[in-house]
Amino acid sequence: PPSEPVRVAEYRDELDGRDLQVEILREEPLIAYLPNWTKPGDCADMEGRALRIGLADAQVFGERNVIADRRAISANLEWSRSNETSITNHLIKRAFKLAENLRSYDVTPGPFQEPLNFIQYAHGGEYRPHCDGVCHRTPYARGGRVATLIHYCRAPEVGGATVFPKARLKVQPQDDSAVLFTYKQSDGYMDDGNTLHTGCLLREGVKQIVTMWMREDVHDGEPWSDFLS
Repeated sequence: PPSEPVRVAEYRDELDGRDLQVEILREEPLIAYLPNWTKPGDCADMEGRALRIGLADAQVFGERNVIADRRAISANLEWSRSNETSITNHLIKRAFKLAENLRSYDVTPGPFQEPLNFIQYAHGGEYRPHCDGVCHRTPYARGGRVATLIHYCRAPEVGGATVFPKARLKVQPQDDSAVLFTYKQSDGYMDDGNTLHTGCLLREGVKQIVTMWMREDVHDGEPWSDFLS
């Protein structure tokens, strides 16, 4: 069964004009489940963009390198410079504001952050255990990733849960929900493995997610691609 929250917080999403529940599964590093994070039409818009770009084998940092640990197809969704009010840009702004609110991160949305990654898993798809950022208890390195937000656009019928093995947590995706997990801790050091996670084997149906990574200390003059972690 999915993990129960240690507490439930109310969050006023000023950019969306909604009051949302935040189910805190772990306080430090923060792992939080967000029911009803996206609105009807948000995921359809991102899926449409991904299909127009074209889904290909899953990639690393936007390169055409197949990831051995992920059985999926994907497309990168860049920040829209031509349409500042696009749904993609709006979702990025909302997520970054949430991270600022919950963890006081100094994260700025913009084209200098990593693109979103639209990922589709079919039967037998999975993503084996991995960390999105540094997770071996070292000091934060400037320009590095500090948090991830995964949008669950389409939940599978059976399987496909997100599991954090060391933290002993399980998130069962529901349509239009999300999970936020942070790996830069309040003492300036990185997580020591509690945000290591896996996308479990998909047994029935299709799973569509959109992954967003957040970095501190990036800007137009020093975009995400200037940094490695």
